[in-house]
Amino acid sequence: MIRKPRTPSQPEVVRHLAAFVLLAAFLLSASLAFGQEASADFRLSVGGTADEDVASDDEGEREGYSPDHPLSVGLRSGAWIQSQVEPGVGGFLRFRPFSWLAGEVSTDHYFALDGRRRDHLVGLDLQLPFLGDERFSIGPTAGGSLVVRVSDATLPSDATIYQLLVGGRAGLQGELFLVDRVAAFVSAQAGLFVGENAQVLVTENEIAVSGSVFLEPVALLGAGASYAF
Repeated sequence: MIRKPRTPSQPEVVRHLAAFVLLAAFLLSASLAFGQEASADFRLSVGGTADEDVASDDEGEREGYSPDHPLSVGLRSGAWIQSQVEPGVGGFLRFRPFSWLAGEVSTDHYFALDGRRRDHLVGLDLQLPFLGDERFSIGPTAGGSLVVRVSDATLPSDATIYQLLVGGRAGLQGELFLVDRVAAFVSAQAGLFVGENAQVLVTENEIAVSGSVFLEPVALLGAGASYAF
């Protein structure tokens, strides 16, 4: 006997179709939920990277000037320039309470190349580094100096000459922070000093002092580094 294949009834077809629709709806909802989770994870990852960039930027900004460290010390080399050039070295103590204002006490020592003259300076300067940002700044400087000049005698029989000069100076200074609290700078100033050539004549009857006042223009160049603490 040949058995005919069974033809599904209409209710069975409806049940199978309903099951297929439910399965398709489940797969679709699962895929949407997975996509939302992945999108949320991506957004969180991107947000973390942005936060790290902000933190990195903040760290970079801390490498510049900070009011938490207004006091700094430094060393510099430089030159006293007139008819002859005297190289020199010096040091300073600087107080910078604001990014645009600083005061500096310094001492510099210049030596003539022929070894016959030395100029020893003690100075006080006001600095206004208002151009630039926290890391790099440039601005004018102005101040005064007291100079003790020591000149060796030309002849062995002559005495060493000591002269006292006072004057002012003004110019520009640029400063760049290299790493946290460490900065490099260069400066250029023009100054005018007043001094006196004094001579003392001693005789049996009197002591006579004579001399003449002179003006001395000078250019001062410097470059060095400082550390803030």
